[in-house]
Amino acid sequence: IVDEQNHFDALASALVALGAQPPAGCGFDFSKALSDPLTFLATARSIEAVGVSAYLGAAHLLESADLLEAAGSILTLEARHESLLNVLNGGSFNPQSFDIPLTPQAVLSLVSGFLTGC
Repeated sequence: IVDEQNHFDALASALVALGAQPPAGCGFDFSKALSDPLTFLATARSIEAVGVSAYLGAAHLLESADLLEAAGSILTLEARHESLLNVLNGGSFNPQSFDIPLTPQAVLSLVSGFLTGC
């Protein structure tokens, strides 16, 4: 959770430096994923996979080199999280040769069940 907060803070700072406001109002509810350890691990694996694909899919939308650098740095760490969760879920450390980029709309569709207050 500390990593995720640090990621948010880094991206928010980069946006503010560009004269933009970070998004506000949305929260997350992962309570359904906490029912048992296996559900938690499977949900965490899915969320990390979506996160990696979200950063990859958004890269071409970022016009600021500073924002792209921050996002790229976060992407590599999220990929390591995903790899660990793949193994903990009984899968391969690196199940495919390429990650799949997702559009912002696809990402929102996949995580909408966890969003609150948007």
